[in-house]
This record gives sequence, C-alpha cells and structure tokens, in this order.
Amino acid sequence: MSVLVAHFNEVSRWGLSAMLNSLPFVRSAPNCTIEEATSMLQVYSFDMLIADSMAQQALGHIVRSATERGVKCLALLRDTSRKSITHAAAFAVDGFILECTLNLRTLSDALLRMGRGEVPLPPEIAKEMLAALRSEDKAPVYAPFLLTPREHEVLQLLSAGLTNKQIARHLQISDHGAKRHVANVLAKMNCPNRTHAAAYALQHGLLGST
Repeated sequence: MSVLVAHFNEVSRWGLSAMLNSLPFVRSAPNCTIEEATSMLQVYSFDMLIADSMAQQALGHIVRSATERGVKCLALLRDTSRKSITHAAAFAVDGFILECTLNLRTLSDALLRMGRGEVPLPPEIAKEMLAALRSEDKAPVYAPFLLTPREHEVLQLLSAGLTNKQIARHLQISDHGAKRHVANVLAKMNCPNRTHAAAYALQHGLLGST
C-alpha cells in the first residue's frame, strides 16, 4: 500500500515515513506539510493517509479530499481528551492512533486493521468513551434518529470500539445481524463511518445507559 503522512512537525513526519517504509506491506510513504496535503492527494494515488489531528479546520479539507479519492484516513492524536477525539472524528476519519504509543507494532496493526475495514481505536480512547457512558445520568435519547433500543445498544458498543464480531458476541446474535444493526445506525444518524457516529453520540449525549 501507499501511505501519505501529513504533519506539521518535520521530525515527526520524516520519522513516520521511515517507520512506514520499514513495513513489508508498505510500497511507499512520502510525507508533506499540512498545507501541501490536499495538493498531494489530488496529484498522486494513495491508499492511506496519516494526518496530524492538530491541523484543526485544515483537517476537514484534507479528509474530504482523501475520502473523495477513496483514501482511508488515520488521525494521529496527541492526547485522549474528549475535545481532541471529537474534533478529529467530526471530520469522518477512519481510525485513530496515539502519538505517545506510536511504534512499528501499533502502526502496523492500525494500517492492517483499516485495510480490513475495521476501525483502529486504541484502548485509551475506548476508555474515554466508556467513561462518558458511565458519567451519563440522563435517559437515553432515541428521538433524533428514531433508533430502536437494540440500535441504541449497538451505538454504545461501537462507540466503545467493539468490532462487528465483538458486538455480535456481546449481543448473542450472528455476525450478519450485528453488521446489519451497525449499518442501520450509521444510516439513521447519517454518519459516513463508525468514528463519526461515536464522536457525534459522545458530543450530543446519546450514550446514556439503557
């Protein structure tokens, strides 16, 4: 695969490129500044994009450009604050990786999971989302998206980082059934992917316990 690295910091982006080039399944890993990312995506063909989540509004333009070209986006987070997570996920990224835990193993795992259609979600981020679940003391909100109680349960599980297979095991249903429920949740919420749905649910208080 070909991976583009877009980062403010020159040392960070060259370091990421070097790590990526050492992975056997990575064909090329050029890097660029945040300002150059959109142009790079328009001119060259990539499979994945790793973008610094601190890019603020620039991240939105970069992710939109990548999505239009079928490029999956991995957001590099500096911390696990709710603000950082919801900011990055609001731009429909396909997964997260933490800068403080970045090494060849975590980087390889994140890219391979994205390649399989999964959503890389580090435990630290899942814990933050679970903490939000536990802190909610109000009744769950179904009305905005007409979610059924089962779909709301699925929303909570996918927001905690569970895969379709894990959701199926948790709910004691088939993998196909879990996949169908997840698809229904995303469609009703008009969210392009799981991270966007999780961020929206977290930000708008839709993760109260049932």
